[in-house]
Amino acid sequence: MLEVQISRCIENGLHGKPLLWDSKAMVALVTYLHWISTGVPIYRDVPVSRAADAQADAKPDVAAGQRPYASGCAVCHGDKGQKVSAPALWGPRSFSASSDLANQAMLTVFIKGNMPPANPNLTDQQAAEVAALVLSKPRPK
Repeated sequence: MLEVQISRCIENGLHGKPLLWDSKAMVALVTYLHWISTGVPIYRDVPVSRAADAQADAKPDVAAGQRPYASGCAVCHGDKGQKVSAPALWGPRSFSASSDLANQAMLTVFIKGNMPPANPNLTDQQAAEVAALVLSKPRPK
């Protein structure tokens, strides 16, 4: 059931309290997910958001991720991954280690297809390096 998955994501990935199934917030989330999936065949292989399959070295260089992070990510996410105008990327208020984004491949694909929001422009390698940098930092279990 979709409501169970939404509550799991909020509780485990975002450190929030599960939503009541008939709450305005839950109804809004279910409605939004229904709207964005309208016309998409069930079980179709759908890429994550606008992301293309990112191709990068097997072991991205964490240190190399500092440059694109500083020039493009820190404006919204802070130089220390703290929340500025976008969510925290590490530290106690960031996504948890159990979040899908705590996976190198998933985070790379998300960054490649969505960051920066107005104009995703990182190379596959830069996206992988930024993901490696973010994932090298502490986060809630």
